[in-house]
Amino acid sequence: IMHNKGTLQIHHFHVLPTSKMLIFIFILYFRCENNSAKEPVAKRAKANKHPTWSWKTEDDIDMAPQALRFLPTREPGPQLRPCDAHTPMSLFKTFFSETAVSTLCRNTNAQAARACAKGHKYKWTDVSISELYCYIGLLFYMAMVKLSSITDYWRQNNLFSVSFPATIMSRDRYHTISWNLHMSHPDADQDNDRKRGTAEHDRLFRVRPLMDTIRHACKAIYHPRKNLAVDERMVACKANTGMTQYMKAKPTRWGFKLFVLADSSNRYIVDFAVYTEKNNFPTSHGLSYDAVTPLLDHTAGIVLASGYHVYMDNFYTSPKLLTDLFALKFGASHYAGLCLLRCEFMIVDAYSHMTFTNKKYDFHII
Repeated sequence: IMHNKGTLQIHHFHVLPTSKMLIFIFILYFRCENNSAKEPVAKRAKANKHPTWSWKTEDDIDMAPQALRFLPTREPGPQLRPCDAHTPMSLFKTFFSETAVSTLCRNTNAQAARACAKGHKYKWTDVSISELYCYIGLLFYMAMVKLSSITDYWRQNNLFSVSFPATIMSRDRYHTISWNLHMSHPDADQDNDRKRGTAEHDRLFRVRPLMDTIRHACKAIYHPRKNLAVDERMVACKANTGMTQYMKAKPTRWGFKLFVLADSSNRYIVDFAVYTEKNNFPTSHGLSYDAVTPLLDHTAGIVLASGYHVYMDNFYTSPKLLTDLFALKFGASHYAGLCLLRCEFMIVDAYSHMTFTNKKYDFHII
């Protein structure tokens, strides 16, 4: 192959299939080079512009970044007053407040009224706040005491019968509350359903009132320590919701996938986000970027302040994410398997790239 003044000459010789592919790539390269030579200088410079950030190679010299001071906005740890007496119920109400449960009651009653108007034949009386707390307590009880079916919890003619649920509410009352339980208002549900297929449609609209209450409570009653971790967590569910995921490597393989920000010292969940769809990228930087940045957003909820260190696996790490976190005064590290790899921050040359011979657990420095 000879390239002479913009012309390409290929001398006759025996070519293997792989070599034929290389020749074709060379032809495209020389054609593009020849066309770019005819372009104006300014246009050609714009086309040849390299990305600002990229991974450095393992041969580049590492430079230690400026150390970030750990300055939390609150004293790390529980934010409850130690002088107050706390019962299990009072601690539970920090997450399920009476205001949130009152909203659930109002929306559940509205849904039951709508169902009765459509001809559903069952006896309904409006659910109260205390009754709904009892219903939630039964859900926790059933999660711990496993029986074959719901009706078995009220069955009394069996050697293995349990008496507790019948002392809380009747079986029919439990069923009617379950059929009508609603976290959002039915009229607002219809407005959201009409937006289906558009960017304004919220797939989590029906659970968002309670979900946002729990998220705010998680951040309000506890301030995390210095080391944080971002990872996925599965909530077991096999219902056909359109958002159920299958993750082979997780202990819980089927369910809702959550992106979780947790305190590394005790696994406390500081914040979480529910994965809804693969192509929902608000910032156009991809899922891995958009999964992390909302969890550390200074404008949303409780401000963590500066000096925190975030650990994440290679699914999330990218030059764009790590540099943006450093601009927010967050350090970040990439861990792989059992190896914890410390990633320091530095400005890189525009022509630095990771080589194809890098091993699985090589240092990735930006």
